Amino acid sequence: MSSSIPIDDTGRFVLATPPKTGIYTVTLTPPEPKQLPPGSPSQKPDEFPVPRKYQDLSMSNLTKEITTGKNNLEVVIPE
Repeated sequence: MSSSIPIDDTGRFVLATPPKTGIYTVTLTPPEPKQLPPGSPSQKPDEFPVPRKYQDLSMSNLTKEITTGKNNLEVVIPE
């Protein structure tokens, strides 16, 4: 099972539906480019500062455990 949760400008996210308890692999993907009005010049997407490894479910070794009750998760990208 997979899910996609947008991250706000402060780096926070909220799950609409609580997931089952367990250990989950975490990936981080760049935001979708903003839609420009028709006829606007194309813009280069902003650089996404997360290594490709953590953008791919088959390569990411980031995991988080979900327990019963409230969970405050912090995802730290190793240097």
